[in-house]
Amino acid sequence: MLKLCPLFSSYNKRLNDIKECKEQALSQAGTMHRERRKFLRSALKELATVLSDQPGLLGPKALFVFMALSFARDEIIWLLRHADNIQKKSTDDFIDKHVAELIFYMEELRAHIRKYGPVMQRYYVQYLSGFDAVILNELVQNLSVCPEDESIIMSSFVNTMTSLSVKQVEDGDMFDFRGMRLDWFRLQVSHCQTRAGYGSHIKNSPRITKLNNSVVIPLWDSFFDPDYNLLWKCFLD
Repeated sequence: MLKLCPLFSSYNKRLNDIKECKEQALSQAGTMHRERRKFLRSALKELATVLSDQPGLLGPKALFVFMALSFARDEIIWLLRHADNIQKKSTDDFIDKHVAELIFYMEELRAHIRKYGPVMQRYYVQYLSGFDAVILNELVQNLSVCPEDESIIMSSFVNTMTSLSVKQVEDGDMFDFRGMRLDWFRLQVSHCQTRAGYGSHIKNSPRITKLNNSVVIPLWDSFFDPDYNLLWKCFLD
């Protein structure tokens, strides 16, 4: 019985912590999210203005655009979900007269992405073929020990990226990177293997892991095939 007392004491302490967190959330969440929406309105307005004047920046800034759209969407959804649970002390925090302005800037950014999609494609085609492929090939060549299957996968990465050209974008060719995505998953699984020779070379060359992760970002962020990617479906449908 004495052994159970500390357990109940710890349970009561955790319960009090949860209640305290609840009270803080009820009293501070409305104000915090109101300030977030205020910041996002300013940030999205500035981003939309810059991209309308310099659409070429949509290539290197594409990830920031998707992040901004994601944050803004989450804040709007949060407001809609909690508007019916208004605390009397924080009524003003849940009545946002400027939310329409935030939605307007979201629509403006979405319009830029639709209009200047080829700009993003051209940028990442050049980046993958002219930089990532060269660096990855150099790193693979300098590996002293590498399992054969991993070497084949990374060599396939290099060949796929090297074959990319701006002419494909200009001709409206459809890009299909499903095979490369699957190989990337196979590479991740291979790095987790405990067999001899697997994963040890990664410790000696962490740049390969970082580069492979950065290479796959534009493939998942669908700067090439918007019909496949979830980000486009979330923000552009």
